[in-house]
Amino acid sequence: MGLNRQMRRQQQREQMRNWVRDGTAERVRKISQGGVTVKDMDEQYKNGYEKGYKYASTVFFKLMYAAIAKELYEAGNSREDILLFLHNVDHKVAVMFDADEEIEEVFNLIGVRLNIYDKNSIDRISEVVIDE
Repeated sequence: MGLNRQMRRQQQREQMRNWVRDGTAERVRKISQGGVTVKDMDEQYKNGYEKGYKYASTVFFKLMYAAIAKELYEAGNSREDILLFLHNVDHKVAVMFDADEEIEEVFNLIGVRLNIYDKNSIDRISEVVIDE
């Protein structure tokens, strides 16, 4: 029998605490032996960046897919329709959208402008009037 969600999350938090504690001890040991070099800092930066990017992208996709699924469910779609929609979206994210030009082409086609880079913007999605 598997662990329930709360127990799994507690286990993950404990693993993270141990990882931080053990990692800190290892870094202190390295510093005390020979000091920190630029190479050490670059290596740690790259390692941290890769781990952070992987974690953030995983959380983002889970959040986005959950939000999409919730909206579809609240709009009255069936479970099967929602799953099919999510699979199709996931396929397009993984295969189709590998270039900024394709993404912009789709947004221009449907008349949507995204303001995700503007930190002061409350409305990230706005409609653009298309002259036909």
